[in-house]
Amino acid sequence: MPTLRCEVMLTLDGQPVSGFPYVRTLSASSVQPYEFAYTVSASNIALPNPYIVTESALVVQPAGNVAIRMQGVGSDIVTLNGGGLLLMLDVVQDLTGGKNETVRNLTAAPNLVKGLVLGT
Repeated sequence: MPTLRCEVMLTLDGQPVSGFPYVRTLSASSVQPYEFAYTVSASNIALPNPYIVTESALVVQPAGNVAIRMQGVGSDIVTLNGGGLLLMLDVVQDLTGGKNETVRNLTAAPNLVKGLVLGT
């Protein structure tokens, strides 16, 4: 059974932020790591998760700016700058019927997007 452990440490002006470090461990029956290179096209690409019906964690890390749609909704939900990180843990996201997240390249150049989907 795949297990994902996440540790997040935050400091502000060199001082620890209250409530951190945040440590969370999630186990699920499936994990789907991904890495894909975008061409300059701005079309939406579904994140690959062919074996996951219910998502419990999502990690997206793009090299360049991207827009992310959740569960196939009609408009962009999150715009993520290059080098940024979208981290969703302990979520219950139904991915049946083609509802998986999509990513759209917002740069005028090729873009590498990597991350993983964890779930059952």
